[in-house]
Amino acid sequence: STFHFAISEKYKQDIPLICYHRSNTLGKALRGSLVTNCLEIDVYVEDEGGAFAYHPPAMNTGLKLNKIFTSLNSHKNLSFWLDGKNLVSAKNCNNLLSILRKHNKNNSQMLVEFPSYSHQNKQEIQNCIESLNRFKTIHSSYYVPTSKIVACSKSLLSGKEFDTINACIDFKDDLIKVKRSELFSDLSFDYRGIKAIEALKLTFDYSWNTWNVKHSQFEMIKPERFRMVILINDDPNNM
Repeated sequence: STFHFAISEKYKQDIPLICYHRSNTLGKALRGSLVTNCLEIDVYVEDEGGAFAYHPPAMNTGLKLNKIFTSLNSHKNLSFWLDGKNLVSAKNCNNLLSILRKHNKNNSQMLVEFPSYSHQNKQEIQNCIESLNRFKTIHSSYYVPTSKIVACSKSLLSGKEFDTINACIDFKDDLIKVKRSELFSDLSFDYRGIKAIEALKLTFDYSWNTWNVKHSQFEMIKPERFRMVILINDDPNNM
């Protein structure tokens, strides 16, 4: 928490936003709000309606996203990274949209992260994403498949050429489809895949967001390149 606070204070008037990972309980969200300027929350929309804060396959504790927002009303400049676990249908996306319409604050940045390959559901989610994008402070992000970019990065570090690596080729093909979909303003990815991200020119058309960053390596990641960064969090109440 001390490292989170120190880095957040240093970049308080600048980018990136430093996000507290898996703020999926009221206690953790409140603690995170005291030491960072951004909370990352896993969001799962249930069929019966409502967006809940939990990361499957963990048990749904029944904590709704709007309850977290309401509990943090006094934190006027707090931003949010919402990791949408199942935002692949119009119904689920619109449920989240209705919540954000009620709780979006002028000074609060919100990153809504859509699952890998969600561009395949463009017809389902396009209208919802376009509605999200009308808010100046809400950004739609594509979750770059972790396995592909990590494998690609490892091969690049071993000296192989991008176009000779199957994982890199698959990653490139997927990003071309993402670009063609015209759905997203941002990319979000595991920092272990940074070499793959840097090697593909197409990624520079987007704002970047990353996780799995050690406190000790923060200054080396060129933080000005990112909108939001999730530092590795050893909070004992992770869920």
